[in-house]
Amino acid sequence: MNRFLENSEAKAAAQKFLESESQTCLLVLGPSGGGKTAFCEAAVREWGGDRYIVLRPNFEDFANHKEFVECVNKFVYMKSMLEIFEKKKKLLFLDDVETLIAQDRYANSYVQELIDDVKGRGIVKILMTRCFGEEKKMGDIKKKVLWTRLVNPIVIVTGK
Repeated sequence: MNRFLENSEAKAAAQKFLESESQTCLLVLGPSGGGKTAFCEAAVREWGGDRYIVLRPNFEDFANHKEFVECVNKFVYMKSMLEIFEKKKKLLFLDDVETLIAQDRYANSYVQELIDDVKGRGIVKILMTRCFGEEKKMGDIKKKVLWTRLVNPIVIVTGK
């Protein structure tokens, strides 16, 4: 997490999300190529430790909306052995969620329904990333979740 200079607000939001029982969803907004995925992975390692079972679906692996929903619902709603015996929590990582929404016209409403369903139930945490340019399309989701912005650090060039 030390690599993400000037992102103290985003770090605090990620830490609060991963360590809190009450925070169920976090949306990380940032520029394309700005390190959103690396930031989220580092945050889960640093503040999540080994407490989480993580599912990061690759949207290209699903032929249609039904396959995606079945995969996510199985992860979210079915108990796993790790969850039962090792008391691990589930974390659904929807990386570049704008890609999912662009590929699947039903995805936006499904994600919103999923957020509404898991909120306050403690069955899964949902971590999402999204580019700045696509932010307006996420207005309905942004209203329902904790969100933060990731910024690129300022580069200071010194020399002769």
